[in-house]
Amino acid sequence: MAIRKSVTNLTAAEKAQFITGVKALKKKPPFVLPGVTLTATNMYDAFVEVHNMSMATLTPPGNATGRNAAHQGPAFLPWHREFILRFERELQIALNDNNFGLPYWDWAADSALDDPADSNRTAMAVWRDDLLGGNGDPADGNHVKTGPFAHNPGDPESWTIFDNNPADRAPFLKRAFGRGSAPTLPTQNDVNAALVIDIYDRSPWDRPGSGSNSFRNHFEGWNPPLGLHNRVHVWIGGSMSPGTSPNDPVFFLHHCNCDRIWALWQICHPNVPYAPADNVADAPAGHRLNDRMFPWTAATDHRISDLLDITALGFSYDDFHRRFVKLRRTTGNRFVSDALIQVSTNCSTQNDTAVSIFLPASPGGTIRARHTVSATELLTDQVTVTA
Repeated sequence: MAIRKSVTNLTAAEKAQFITGVKALKKKPPFVLPGVTLTATNMYDAFVEVHNMSMATLTPPGNATGRNAAHQGPAFLPWHREFILRFERELQIALNDNNFGLPYWDWAADSALDDPADSNRTAMAVWRDDLLGGNGDPADGNHVKTGPFAHNPGDPESWTIFDNNPADRAPFLKRAFGRGSAPTLPTQNDVNAALVIDIYDRSPWDRPGSGSNSFRNHFEGWNPPLGLHNRVHVWIGGSMSPGTSPNDPVFFLHHCNCDRIWALWQICHPNVPYAPADNVADAPAGHRLNDRMFPWTAATDHRISDLLDITALGFSYDDFHRRFVKLRRTTGNRFVSDALIQVSTNCSTQNDTAVSIFLPASPGGTIRARHTVSATELLTDQVTVTA
């Protein structure tokens, strides 16, 4: 099972592995999709092109709402779950590691670290030079000049972008942190406000006003306007603004976090179904429970209903496996465990707090906790006792 980890929990080796995998996709031939013509010349750019094409595929064709195959409608979350799952799988193949998990960027946690006085936001692990590099240079078209995805003329490893806009052929990655209409990142309180909504989506299945609020509409960032998912794209700016936003590798870390929050919402609302069902009269094709989504419409491709359980898809998130030892005090000032390990998923909308548990172990000793995920998968925590 792939465990997707927060960027703040990645080791130096895991960061290097992610960078290696992403750059390897720039050197592999593009994938082939039946009935879809791609112009991208490598696999990474093919992902960029597919995302851009999804935004031009209106559902239904010609509708005036802007709803398309991947945005502004119920399929927003399952479409991107499928998209990053396919990207993760290609990384696993490139790295020869079937357990590699795509990292996520918890932008709500990092919102508290946002210091505009530090242009490159080095307080946030995601923007350091050992992962994605920093901000764009406003004096040079917001050109990203630091980190592994900078573009440096003459460097064969330089990062280039897929760009189908004839008016903007600059081949480099661009970022403009907080310099547009979203000067701040979403906060944990913003996320909490979405997590308590107890309906997935509702008619008219697009981006209407407050009269039709839902988790999907709220979380995508339409109601209230410029919220959550949309706000992150706009805060980063530059290459994250147009339909070709996967040009910036942070796209995948951003959407991995979006998927994590959706998965958490699903855990917290186990009796709230995906909507719309197949028999809803005004439900748009491509967004119904058992529809396949453009461009993955072959008989073997996932339906939306196949994408609702992340465990069945073979991945989970690091903060979904919090282990707690339940202890009670006995005579002699000893502690014993009533239950060896209590596994708890976090459905609380409260921010996390740190606690300390004192165990009867000598300094230098080891406390180890093990949780069985399946017959072949174990998750292990290990802590060295200090004085």
